[in-house]
Amino acid sequence: MSPFKQFIFGAAQFQEREEYLEFQYKFLIVLILAVIGAVGFFLGALLWVEQAPSPSRFVAPYSGTELVDAVMAMGLLAFLFHGYRARSMSFYHRLQESKERLRAMASTDVLTGLLNARA
Repeated sequence: MSPFKQFIFGAAQFQEREEYLEFQYKFLIVLILAVIGAVGFFLGALLWVEQAPSPSRFVAPYSGTELVDAVMAMGLLAFLFHGYRARSMSFYHRLQESKERLRAMASTDVLTGLLNARA
C-alpha cells in the first residue's frame, strides 16, 4: 500500500470475503474527507463572495452564500451518488459472475468436465 493510501485509510486490513465491509470503510473515509473539503470550499467561497461586488439582478432574491451553498451541495451529492452507484454496480456484476461460476461447477463433473446428472 502506498504511503498516501496508508495515511488516508490507515492500516485496516480486510479479507477477500469482506470486500463490502472494506468498501463501506473506504467510502466513509472518502465521504468524511469530501465533507471536510466542501466545508473548506464553502468558507473560502463565503469570504470571496462577501468581498465580491453585488450580484446581478437575475440572482437578486438569493444571497451569494445561498447560491454557493446550493451549487456545492448539488455537486457533492452528485459526486457521492456517482461513486456509490459505480461501486454498487461493480459488486452486482461480480455477484453475477460468481453465480455463473457456481452454476457451471454444479452442473459439470470435477474430474472429467462433462455434464453431470444435475445438468
